[in-house]
Amino acid sequence: MNLAKYFLLKATIVILFSSAANSLGCPCNPAFCQPPQGCQYGEVPDVCACCMECAKGPGETCGGTWGELGTCGNGTQCMVTVPFGSSYSTYKYTPGTCVSTEPDEVTACSPQPSPSASDEMLSPSPSLVSTTPTPTPKIKKKDRCRVNCSVSFCHDGKNKFCSAIISGVDLVDGRHPCQHTTCRACHLIVTPSCPKCPEPVNKRCLRHYFLCIEQHFQRNDTILALHDPKAMTAVGKINCYIPELLQPIDENESGDSSSS
Repeated sequence: MNLAKYFLLKATIVILFSSAANSLGCPCNPAFCQPPQGCQYGEVPDVCACCMECAKGPGETCGGTWGELGTCGNGTQCMVTVPFGSSYSTYKYTPGTCVSTEPDEVTACSPQPSPSASDEMLSPSPSLVSTTPTPTPKIKKKDRCRVNCSVSFCHDGKNKFCSAIISGVDLVDGRHPCQHTTCRACHLIVTPSCPKCPEPVNKRCLRHYFLCIEQHFQRNDTILALHDPKAMTAVGKINCYIPELLQPIDENESGDSSSS
């Protein structure tokens, strides 16, 4: 075997190994599939895309590396919590939770609500409910998730509500898991195109890098509103500000202060 064939064979093995490591292969025989029963949130393909299974509902775990933890059903989407300062790509394969979406503002890629999904629908999964009969909790329209804040959603310049769970600068404790804000509270921070430095880093490279960063942020187009036409083609990160939580006033304390 000559040298060229050796390297070609080695590259082929690496590619095949990489492909196998990042995909889930399953034997599939539809004849053995059992039809799912009593699916409250509809039916979806299983992780192997072979059989149908019940979709997950609000409050249930979803997602995973291959989606092995389940797929959210009609009127819901799988929401993954990303710690502040972390990259979404690092956490997008971690387990998420199904949350309700606004039926009038879902994106084309989101599951569309079924005709039976009214504004006061959706009960929790049977696995989360005690055996004692209790009234079914209602999820009101105002409690459902809005569309994620993005350039494509906010490009029209309207001050629309959106979810900043992925792009929030500081997530606010005590707020709805979707961390709602508005399009006008978000900006696109354009990524600077600066030289890379070796490891270990040297002073000369750091100096050039510092000058590049300084010049980048002295320009007027490094922080763009999401409706700015330049944002449609710019590369960067969306940062959204979320309003702080207004603490309720204690009536006893207010009464004591007024009497004094």
